[in-house]
Amino acid sequence: MIVLLSKLKELSSKLQALLKLESQPVAVKLVKESSEIKGFKTPGEMKVKLAVCQTLAMSWRYGWSVAVTNEECACQVAKVIFGWLKVDLETFASAFLKCGFFKDMCAAIKGVKSSLEECNICPHSCFAVASTPMSKAPWLPDVVLMYCNPAQSQLLALGYSYINGDSVEIKYSGKHASCGYAIAKTFSSKKPVLVPPGGGDKVFAACDPGHVIFALPPSLLEGVVEGIEHVRQAGVTNYPTPIFLRFEPQLPQPFRELEREVE
Repeated sequence: MIVLLSKLKELSSKLQALLKLESQPVAVKLVKESSEIKGFKTPGEMKVKLAVCQTLAMSWRYGWSVAVTNEECACQVAKVIFGWLKVDLETFASAFLKCGFFKDMCAAIKGVKSSLEECNICPHSCFAVASTPMSKAPWLPDVVLMYCNPAQSQLLALGYSYINGDSVEIKYSGKHASCGYAIAKTFSSKKPVLVPPGGGDKVFAACDPGHVIFALPPSLLEGVVEGIEHVRQAGVTNYPTPIFLRFEPQLPQPFRELEREVE
């Protein structure tokens, strides 16, 4: 389903209302030309290099429209993912091994190879990674991210499952979560992904301990919103999660015997 640019603001408002999100959904685009990010803040203007996860955080925390290019990106892992830095598999795996991510080179190559097969953008196809609150997006995004808690992500997953019965894939290796799995994998697969924040998201981008990242292509937005509305109306679940209280609690035996002694 093609989403019209004019509907992004409405869909953003609906998602915030249905899920009670603390921040707006974030629209992400792998832009090809500088004209697509006119008026966006850049790390160059801030006089500091930034990681992609940081610029994403500026969008969902501050409400900023931000774009980061190869030259302004401080994260070499993100540079490899977005095709800005070309290194061979052994060299890339060796860097992870030296940083303590793997036991030995065999494990490092296996882990890095698996990640790159899922999380990579063709070289020279991305000029910059741009992010903005979805309601302010000047273009149709490639990926939409929602920083939410597990209960909110359940509603999103139910909304997606309502459309076609499919489950949402959870991807996690503790590394390159928002840049790799949330953006690159979702962009390539055109399917939603649920991703716990990685090290960069937590250390550099200040994700809260209770956050997860729900990523989906914009073509699924309307269907997911419709699905959430239906499962809420049907009483499947809601957010905050309803709590069932109509049951008789069992206190410890000595307290229950008090009534017998009085009788």
